[in-house]
Amino acid sequence: LVYAATNQAEDSLARELVKRIQGAVEKSGLKVQPIVLTSPDVRSHVKKLTERFLPQLVFLSVAEIPSAVKVISLGVI
Repeated sequence: LVYAATNQAEDSLARELVKRIQGAVEKSGLKVQPIVLTSPDVRSHVKKLTERFLPQLVFLSVAEIPSAVKVISLGVI
């Protein structure tokens, strides 16, 4: 019972994240591959949580972006 409740909570959280990511991409009007920047500690967890819904989505930690790369924020999720 606890396991099922946890899965439902994770599924709900994943769906909300996907909805917000898709909304930010659509709002931008850009036709580019979105990349989600996260802290290094949560990158793999967030990817695992959302990959069922958006398997092509790229997640990077802030530490993986070279300082010379210009980042354009589409929003904060």
